Amino acid sequence: MITIETDSDSPRLLHIVVSGRLTHQDYQLIIPKINRIASHSDVGEIDIYINAIALIGWEPRALWDDIKLGFKYSNYFNNIAIYSNKKWLANLSGIGSWFVSGNVKHFTDSQKALNWINDKT
Repeated sequence: MITIETDSDSPRLLHIVVSGRLTHQDYQLIIPKINRIASHSDVGEIDIYINAIALIGWEPRALWDDIKLGFKYSNYFNNIAIYSNKKWLANLSGIGSWFVSGNVKHFTDSQKALNWINDKT
């Protein structure tokens, strides 16, 4: 399951919560929201806080959706803070940072992640 929220004070700061095993259907709900936000943003303007503490993983098709979304908007992302307690996700975050123009940082403390992303916006 995936949810995305924006703050009216900072519409280019996205709060994303992911849990369970992400599916293609999850991405069919989230992609239009990302498209809409990106259409009103310039390159390097989107900051993202991802709460992935309850993430188990992706179905193969959903992983492909995630990769395509990342490539499509890689230049739009400024800073991405990922909160989880999973080593594999920390490693994946490091790899993901190669494919986006902004900064990607993994945190095991949600408050530190929020502080980092808010200080960057």
